[in-house]
Amino acid sequence: SMGVAEARNLGIKKAKGEYIAFLDADDWWKEGKLKKQIAFMKENNLSFTATGRELMNADGSTTGKVIPIPEKITYKMMLRTNYIPCSSVVMKKELAEEFYMCHDELHEDYIMWMEILRKYNRVYGIDVPFLCSRLSENGKSRNKFKSAKMQIGCYRYLGYGLIKTAFYFCAYTYNGFKKYGK
Repeated sequence: SMGVAEARNLGIKKAKGEYIAFLDADDWWKEGKLKKQIAFMKENNLSFTATGRELMNADGSTTGKVIPIPEKITYKMMLRTNYIPCSSVVMKKELAEEFYMCHDELHEDYIMWMEILRKYNRVYGIDVPFLCSRLSENGKSRNKFKSAKMQIGCYRYLGYGLIKTAFYFCAYTYNGFKKYGK
């Protein structure tokens, strides 16, 4: 069967429009998300934006927790925590085609964002929780140990040695607790 990255890439290849938006199975958008996001991108001539999100319980009710997103996101900021929820992203099709997703065994979306940031310096956030993220018990991001291994793999893949990897991973873990902690 096809991995997540491969499935997303197939979607990118087959897409006919000017923009690509991702939406994972456990997530949903609030009304008007795409319209507002694309209008914002056109007004400001942007090729990549992401939005804030609201965390939802498994049954779809709100946890009451909203995770904001900075207006500008840089490569350096992203080393310390992943500010960009995949299902909130809208990007120009040609940008998606330039980078594609790879490495299902790692956080394939995080690596793609980092490679985009390495080349283009910054991407932009719209600090409105247009995305609803369901916290499922068996979702990829909830398996802490596997997720930790994948994140370490991302730093290694991006070319960091053990000391820097350890440093950024500590920051990443700390910020993760801040983000999801009760």
